[in-house]
Amino acid sequence: MSSGLAQYALVQCTTGPLAIAGGGTFDDIEGLVAGIREVGWPNIEMRLWDRWQPAHYAGYLEKVLATGVIARTVHAPPRTEDLLSGRTPDEAIEVFDGCVAAARMAGSRAIVFHAWDLRKASFDPRSLVSNLQAVHERYAGEGLALCLEALPGYSTLLPLLEKECPYLQFVADTQWAAVEGDWRPLLDRTPRVTGLHVQTFVDVSGEGEMVLGRGRFGAACDVRSVIREMRARGFSGEVTLEPLGVTSDRSPLRQALRYLAALVSS
Repeated sequence: MSSGLAQYALVQCTTGPLAIAGGGTFDDIEGLVAGIREVGWPNIEMRLWDRWQPAHYAGYLEKVLATGVIARTVHAPPRTEDLLSGRTPDEAIEVFDGCVAAARMAGSRAIVFHAWDLRKASFDPRSLVSNLQAVHERYAGEGLALCLEALPGYSTLLPLLEKECPYLQFVADTQWAAVEGDWRPLLDRTPRVTGLHVQTFVDVSGEGEMVLGRGRFGAACDVRSVIREMRARGFSGEVTLEPLGVTSDRSPLRQALRYLAALVSS
């Protein structure tokens, strides 16, 4: 990886689109390795997938880390979404065992995870709190941060988690915040918001300018303004590009990462 990109240490790319850029599917490890080498960006958020068995995490990570990338954060697999709410603490711990092992091997500082879609009737906030407490108590000595990515519905959940889970950190997401329609609950908690996911289509204007912020479901976000506001409130965490619509053409992805890094470092 180029030493000239060292100044962009806090800008990383999630791994699913890198695997697609490498000619594979989002959860294909060989495609991921190829995509990392082809795109040439030094920092990733290492996404774990349900198809990957935890027993294979070490082998996969060995291949990924051999490329020279740095994985400051590990993203838990999708199955954590319902294991953290409506299930038992033992089940939650079982899922996180693999995540912690992966984060330890990668030298990551944090594990990022989703909770179940917070607007669904089956969502149980108290179950989430008790399961998070069990996970925290088990891994408190690991030096790993637990970071909840704020999905739609977070406006009503954040006050509860802020009170009941003082150890918990939060990750904002541009698309989900646009769907939620209110950035204030996240901005007001910026000291505990230690990550930002920029989930966006990678668009290039007719003049060749990079345009970020167009999400799915009609979501739109002024990425430049969000980053400026968060930094003004003390945000200094990782900014992770979650590019949508990635193809084997790697040029727009490279351009988007450099553009995002320029926003963060300006």
